[in-house]
Amino acid sequence: MFSYETRRTIDGEEVKDEVLSTKGTELSMFRLVVTNDNVLNKTIAKLQIKKRYNVVISRINRGGVELVPTDDTALQFGDVLNLVGKKSAVECSLSLLVLY
Repeated sequence: MFSYETRRTIDGEEVKDEVLSTKGTELSMFRLVVTNDNVLNKTIAKLQIKKRYNVVISRINRGGVELVPTDDTALQFGDVLNLVGKKSAVECSLSLLVLY
């Protein structure tokens, strides 16, 4: 079982941490490197990864800097994506993002 930790903000308000985990679900997190020229400089909104595959890009590591992507974020060659979704859905999205 997960434990919750209670903290106080600067003004004294109590805040409980939420547990963000895929444990016990069908969801998993995968990391992959963008290598497909066809997606370079295209925004996440234009690629429709969430709509097409039901996969979310939760983070992008670009040159050692961790970014929180928005719909307007354009992918670049070598971006390391954190993908969250069902394994089968992430595998389907690989054909769009990665050249084998």
